[in-house]
Amino acid sequence: MNEFLQCLTSFSKVYKSYLKKYEEIGEKYNLSKSDIKVLAYLSLNKHGDTGREICEFWGVSKALISRSVEDLFHKNMVAFVPDTQDRRTMRIVLDNESDAVVEEIKAERRRFKEKLANGITKEEFEIFMKVLRQMYNNVVE
Repeated sequence: MNEFLQCLTSFSKVYKSYLKKYEEIGEKYNLSKSDIKVLAYLSLNKHGDTGREICEFWGVSKALISRSVEDLFHKNMVAFVPDTQDRRTMRIVLDNESDAVVEEIKAERRRFKEKLANGITKEEFEIFMKVLRQMYNNVVE
């Protein structure tokens, strides 16, 4: 198989494996895949984000994220706060009912990163991440 194609396929398999772990957490808490994606994204940013930012990060439709945000709001897992710069914009933030699931998401993220980086030095991993970001920028721009 072409080495380049094999590399791309490997990225896809790693990503699917990562999402599978999120699915397992979702099943435990009776949350959809997109609910977990919203909580996972918000767990990275305590200042809040917009639905559009979440959609762009995961590459999913606004309708899907909007439905998840609404469901999570009704479960007291997210709340809305006005943006400090633009009062017309509402930021989505984690609420107290999300604490347990968010802790599991963070723990799984740490475990997955450790497994992914097993046998790789910190310096090698940093170089890999730098190269990966450049490759991403090359195709997105």
